[in-house]
Formats: sequence, C-alpha cells, structure tokens
Amino acid sequence: MAEEQDKLPSFRNPPVMETVLGVQFAPIPDLTGGHIGWYWKSCLGSSWPRLIEGLFLQDQFERFEQQPSWNFPSLQFSVTVPNRLQIIHEDDDRVIQVQNTRFLYNWRRREDEYPRYRSIYPEFIRHLELFRAFLKTANLGDLVPNQWEVTYISHIPQGDLWKSPIDWCKVFPRLFTSANHSDSLRLESMANDWHFEITPQKGRLHISSKHGRVQDGGEDVLSLELTARGPLQSGDMKAIESGLDLGHRSIVQTFVALASESALNFWGIE
Repeated sequence: MAEEQDKLPSFRNPPVMETVLGVQFAPIPDLTGGHIGWYWKSCLGSSWPRLIEGLFLQDQFERFEQQPSWNFPSLQFSVTVPNRLQIIHEDDDRVIQVQNTRFLYNWRRREDEYPRYRSIYPEFIRHLELFRAFLKTANLGDLVPNQWEVTYISHIPQGDLWKSPIDWCKVFPRLFTSANHSDSLRLESMANDWHFEITPQKGRLHISSKHGRVQDGGEDVLSLELTARGPLQSGDMKAIESGLDLGHRSIVQTFVALASESALNFWGIE
C-alpha cells in the first residue's frame, strides 16, 4: 500500500485546508459523554487542552444492493447517546472527534505546510488504537467498524486562478462549464454536488463545491470538498488501512483529473 501511495501525484503548495480520516462503527450500548471525557483526560494528555461539543453526525452507509437516493442532509438528535465531542490540540491544527458511532481525526491548515497523507495516517491509527484500548479498560468492549471515510477540503481563493465564478471552468474544466449568460445577467455564484461509484462497488466518491467567504470581510474562495467512503467487512487494522488508502487514492487521482494543467502547475504538481 505504501508503494502505491508514493506513486500518487503530490503538490509543493496544495490548496488543501483540511483532511479528515475516520471510521464509523456500530453503536456502543453503554458509552456515555462521561466516558469520552474520561478518555480525553486519561489518554490524550496536556497537549490536547480544549474540548467543544458538536452536533451528532448522522450515520452514512454506501450500499449498492439498491438504487441510491440523494436526499437532503438532515441532523440526527438523540437523548440516549452523547453528542459529538471535539478534542483540540494545543496548536489548533489537529482535532479528534468522538461520538457513539464515529471516530474522526482532522488536520487543519494553520501556518504549517501540509504534512501529507503518509504522516497523517499513522497519527490517526495511533489515536484509534488508543481509543480502542480505552474502551477495553472501561469494560465497554471493542469497536465494530462498518465504514471507512476520507475527506479533503480545498480552498481556491479569488485572484490568481479565477476572478469571477464564470472562470471556475478554467480551474476545474471537467466540473464546470462556461455558464450561459447575456448582457443583462452576470453569474454571481453556484453550488454543485456529484456522486461517483468507486468501481466495482468498493465505495463512493462525493464531490461538493461551494462559494463563499471564510470570514466576514475575508476573500472569496471556491471550496471543493471530496469525500470517499466505503464499507468495512471487518474491523481489523488491515481492512481499515486498505479502505483509507483506496479513499485517498481515489480523491487524489480524481482531483488531478478534474483540474486544469495551469491550476496543477500553479499548485506545484510533482
């Protein structure tokens, strides 16, 4: 697997702002928010000083036995399971997210350069194994993983590569086309979603584009989110590694195929 990852294209200055690696698992019957707080304090140490609460993420399953339907996203609330707890590293560039069906590990761009998948992946595995060891210590059993997940979020700021949304086709010509317009109309924004099977039925790649500002008064950005997910038939680390490697490979190859040559050169493709 490592050799296949090394053969993938890389960038000297990629537009990636956030990377998420994760596993989804069957609910743990007795897990509470108190247990997650116990895990935080007993396993992570002083370099993870902050904890905030987020909304519970609805379970997602990539199934192929029936025609999928692309529903509007919804929030899932429950009084019997804790919400998602986000544990933040002191450098603010790493986040561990835990809920009673998900374990996620985020890298977020701050000032440092992108650390590459092959260095983020071992961090994720180390923390996942630490969480599994904690569950056994707390007499909560073990995880029963059912799905792997990889997400890359890229921000392409207005300026060098595009001046207005009509230029997005110059950055990603296979996603966007020059919109029809007239002298009385000017395209201001658009958002799109695409869904692809990772053949043969190994998972799906979901692509979402959005246009907005990171903060009030900030620069406009085209945000492109690529999420690969697929089923896990077993919970051993080899199966998780294979799934995450497949997701990462699908995302990188698709991103390169979608981008224009000028954009790839601007990001320093290697």
